Amino acid sequence: MRNHLFAALHTPSVTLRRHKAAAASSRRSLALSTTNRQTASTIAD
Repeated sequence: MRNHLFAALHTPSVTLRRHKAAAASSRRSLALSTTNRQTASTIAD
């Protein structure tokens, strides 16, 4: 755990950039799945 923290402190910009990219992509896929679910339920109705 301490090594991981040290590495994160050592390269903050890369870690942050990766974290932001991962968060953005997961948020995008979550929004897509929500939209698909709403569309499917509308068609089902």
